[in-house]
Amino acid sequence: MTALRPRSLPPGPNLRDARTAAHTLAMAPFAFQAARAARDLGLLAQLHAAPADGIIAADIVRALALPATSVSVLLDACLAIGLAAEIAPGRWRLTSVGDVWLLDSWVAIDAEFTHAVCWPGLADLTESLRQAKPVGLAHFGGWATIYEGLASLPEEIRRPWFAYDHAHSDSAFAAAIAVLRASGARRVLDVGGNTGRFAIALLGTLPHVSVTLLDHPGQLAEATRNLTAAGFAERSACVPMDLLDHSQLFPTGQDAVWMSQFLDCFGPSDVVSLLRRARAALAPGGSVWVLEVCPDRQEEHAAAASLRLASLYFTAIANGVSRFYRASDLLVLAESAGLVPAESHDGLGTAHSLFRLIPA
Repeated sequence: MTALRPRSLPPGPNLRDARTAAHTLAMAPFAFQAARAARDLGLLAQLHAAPADGIIAADIVRALALPATSVSVLLDACLAIGLAAEIAPGRWRLTSVGDVWLLDSWVAIDAEFTHAVCWPGLADLTESLRQAKPVGLAHFGGWATIYEGLASLPEEIRRPWFAYDHAHSDSAFAAAIAVLRASGARRVLDVGGNTGRFAIALLGTLPHVSVTLLDHPGQLAEATRNLTAAGFAERSACVPMDLLDHSQLFPTGQDAVWMSQFLDCFGPSDVVSLLRRARAALAPGGSVWVLEVCPDRQEEHAAAASLRLASLYFTAIANGVSRFYRASDLLVLAESAGLVPAESHDGLGTAHSLFRLIPA
């Protein structure tokens, strides 16, 4: 008879703490919506303004004109999730976590993106994973990917989508442009140029540069308006293109092909094809520049965890197959496209890494 091997202990905390974490996870949707409600209804602001000895629920009821039952249940929820502290029986104050949730603009942008853009579709995550299709996108429209429908999204969805996209990418532009300046590039191809925010920042910083933008027609219509309004119409061109039609070549003779938070919108096989087309567009001595947020290049645990979880947005809603790639995986895909890393820069903006890739 073969002796049974004792089961090895799994990684992680002890059983008591593991149960606490698992039960907390089971209630996580309640925690998120309670935190939003407490902020939006003004309860957290009341706690923030409270004196050192705290505030009582009755004062919050009067200040906000809310039912006493609503204030009571929301205070207890905030106690459970660490946003509020009951410093003495019936007396409440905001915690440091509550301060951050209430006042940090980055947290507010991420939370609104989660609620407005992701919340409905995440209910379909399991089926999206089964099919490798964005099943949750059907809550907004019948497109194959969200990018085709961005221009048609209702404003209450479109606004937080662009706020999330712009806030994080914009934070890295100045540092990235400083690196690009040192390369001496004059002709830049902005693949996935979206509404022209990077192009405007680049043209406003480097007067010797011209930029060609590639993207869907809807995004480029707005980019054209933005570039014209900024006074850069003569130094820019917008070329509508189905970027997933890999038979379409990119405009050639480019000193730099720029991809900012772009490759995370595509599955691995498309990433390789896009990078091959980028390599073919380079002038002699040119480089492909990739600006991305990579979980394995983060110093802060919160940043790495946020990116790993936010990758599920791509699965359930955006396209079904992409993600925020690990840098190690991204560089393997680049190698498959005939590109090798020449340099990389981490810690740009909120969480970005910039890679310069050159033909192998």
